[in-house]
Amino acid sequence: MDKQIPIKEQRKRKFISFAKVATVMALIAGAIAGYANLQRPSVKLNQLRFATADVGTIESTISTSGVVKPSIEEEILSPIATRIVEVYKTIGDSVEAGEALMRLNLSQLDNELQTLYEQRASKLETLRQERIRNENDLQNREMDIESKRLSLEQLRQDLRNEEFLDSLGSGTGENVRRAQASLRSAEVELKKLERDLINQRDFQAANMRIKQTEMEQFERKIRERETVKRDACILSPRKAVLTRIKSKVGQTVGANEEVAVIADLSHFIIEGELADTYQGQIGVGAEVIIKLGKATTTGHIVELSPVSQGSKLPFVVNPDSKGTGILKPGTRAEIHIKAGVITDAVRIPNGIYYTSGPGTYELFVLTADGNEVEKRLVNLGKANYDYVEVIKGIEPGEQIVLSDMSRFKNKRSVKLEK
Repeated sequence: MDKQIPIKEQRKRKFISFAKVATVMALIAGAIAGYANLQRPSVKLNQLRFATADVGTIESTISTSGVVKPSIEEEILSPIATRIVEVYKTIGDSVEAGEALMRLNLSQLDNELQTLYEQRASKLETLRQERIRNENDLQNREMDIESKRLSLEQLRQDLRNEEFLDSLGSGTGENVRRAQASLRSAEVELKKLERDLINQRDFQAANMRIKQTEMEQFERKIRERETVKRDACILSPRKAVLTRIKSKVGQTVGANEEVAVIADLSHFIIEGELADTYQGQIGVGAEVIIKLGKATTTGHIVELSPVSQGSKLPFVVNPDSKGTGILKPGTRAEIHIKAGVITDAVRIPNGIYYTSGPGTYELFVLTADGNEVEKRLVNLGKANYDYVEVIKGIEPGEQIVLSDMSRFKNKRSVKLEK
């Protein structure tokens, strides 16, 4: 028979077995923990920028951008279809009002004007001759009337004579009636002549008004072509800087085609767009802060569209005069529109994380032991270019990471290497 093992010895052996198993499990757990620790993302502490949340005032702004443009920019158009003969200026030249920029070929326009001048001379001569004919006609009619009036006086005298002879018995009633008939006929003819004279005067006056109107229209046509000729001498309409010009001699240009652009580069505006979600929050006159690189100036909104255009509200900013020195046409400037003041706000410095206005963001916050940063959902409110309002998720005194952490966007925490 096998020898029975004492209970004490059995317990000792079980304990040794359990100890071995526990040791193995501990080693496995330690290995797993060590491997997991090796797999945790980490970043050197000195590679990160931190900012501390505090309590203070935020003068909230709405941030956007805009393009700097000259406040006065004027296109110069060719008034006719022609070609460029000479160019006197180049881009960037300063020009005075009335200074020539280029010369266009005007031979066709000169020929057209010469034809119009000849037609005008012919029309004026025709009009002069018609006036003379009208005057002669009216004079002849007036002389006919005067002659008829004299004849009428003679007929009246003849009637008086016949009536006198008839009263003496020397005449006859037939002669009196014949004299009366002649007198009435002459009176009717005189009235007809007088009426014809009035009608002819009215007709001639109306006809002359028509011809005068036609002549004025013709003169207006000449003046228009003369204006076109003057405009075709391409001159600068104001003191400015030449920003564009067609400089190729011989190049053909169409009527109303741009040949040059001048701009006043001493004054600028900034044209920008704002999301229509801000409609009603700002208005004309709102103060703005303008940033161009490291330079900063101020200004005011002078135009704001009341109607959304593609979910955007176009606006125009007029910079303060002291800031025009930092502005360059064609550059894009940051614009921060002041929209109100928030007092006693928990705030954090503004940074690249604040991308789309108020809402929920994922920020990395330094843990209490300072060994790692953990991702946290934070509710942010209004902002300016210095600070962002914290609604929920960060307490005063806590530190957030301002550096770009996009490479850790799928990690819940990041270990810090001292």
